[in-house]
Amino acid sequence: MTEATSTFQSLAYSLGIDIVNSATFGALSESELKLALATALPAGLNTDAEMRSYIQRKIAAQRKLRDQLYSDARKLASGGVRYSQFILDRAGAKLAEGERQTNNQQGGNFSGFSSGQVR
Repeated sequence: MTEATSTFQSLAYSLGIDIVNSATFGALSESELKLALATALPAGLNTDAEMRSYIQRKIAAQRKLRDQLYSDARKLASGGVRYSQFILDRAGAKLAEGERQTNNQQGGNFSGFSSGQVR
């Protein structure tokens, strides 16, 4: 095993342990530990290109989630919207997004809708 491979495996285990620490309060079974480790960084990616692509997509998704959480926190902290209204608006936007995806998969054309907009 090369030093780079060893370092990479150590990083993967560290990411898995972070998942375990954030989600559990007790001992894990062997299968639960394997799932946590695989969630952090899947072992089935065979080439450097697959691994690099996976990591880049994971980072992009985490950044998108972070940005959305910050946006939501700022909106709620500003006092300009009540929590109950925020939840209703969010649920309506998600419902509309789901309908657009379903219609697009079925060949519908809803180009008049913009992202996150409820009509």
